[in-house]
Amino acid sequence: MIRLLGRVLALLAAVGALALVYVHGFRPWMHHWGATYTEVQKYVVGDNQWPDAAQRETRAITIHAPVDKVWPWLALLGQEGAYYSADWIDGVDEADERPTERGRAGLPTRAVGETLWTSPFAPIHPADYAIFTIVRPGEALVVATYDKEAPERPTGSLAFTIEANGATETRLLVRGRSGHRDEPPSPNRSLFSLFLGEPKHFAMERNMLIGLKQRAEGTEVAPLGKALEGMIWILICGTLLVSAVLTLIRRPFVRSYTTFVAAGSAFVAVPLLTPSVPVSLAVAFTLVLCVIWSLAAK
Repeated sequence: MIRLLGRVLALLAAVGALALVYVHGFRPWMHHWGATYTEVQKYVVGDNQWPDAAQRETRAITIHAPVDKVWPWLALLGQEGAYYSADWIDGVDEADERPTERGRAGLPTRAVGETLWTSPFAPIHPADYAIFTIVRPGEALVVATYDKEAPERPTGSLAFTIEANGATETRLLVRGRSGHRDEPPSPNRSLFSLFLGEPKHFAMERNMLIGLKQRAEGTEVAPLGKALEGMIWILICGTLLVSAVLTLIRRPFVRSYTTFVAAGSAFVAVPLLTPSVPVSLAVAFTLVLCVIWSLAAK
């Protein structure tokens, strides 16, 4: 019993250390991914719609295409499943999206008061959503965000702005504002948002920016890479769970515990840093080999 308790405490210590690395290392980087200091500090369209934000996030990306080529893709956001993110996170199959044809079609722009569903399956299934509050063609889209569990009032604002960065480049910036500075936090909701909601939102938004960039630039989006992302995530989660069990029940503690720490580090880093598919695959299969190494111990 004492030995088991010691192993449980060791697992909890590793989890705590990874949580600290995430909160103090990854989280600030996530909130300002791709943005310069000037972009983080400057006022953007829509900031005045949520003036007392407790949390503010600014992300940005450079697109090697002029504004008039980028705007049609931004205006398509949410229409016909156009979320430009990873299918395994969004839960949508974009195989029939035909992005080049849709981008060139010049579909009508969004309108103030229109709903932007955050899930391609809405409104059939309940989902969070947003309402367009500012539409400036060629410049900005701003939405007020709503929680499906409490639709009576907005939860924040999200602004997409584009501006020319020379004659052939566009800077796309996303500013998110939420919460109220004078509002007492809910511990359970805060922990859920901190360790689950924020990483998922970051991964989706970052992939959306990259996906929109690829489409505006006319670069090919590899469906195989998207499929492999899901497989890699499953492998990492599997090795994390298996190594945790082995740490608790196997006599050679060091091998299993080392594998758990490595799998936990990959669990945090790979989805957030999104290394290339070959690198991610190498990490996942290395973890599988570590599990086999732990099982082989006598």
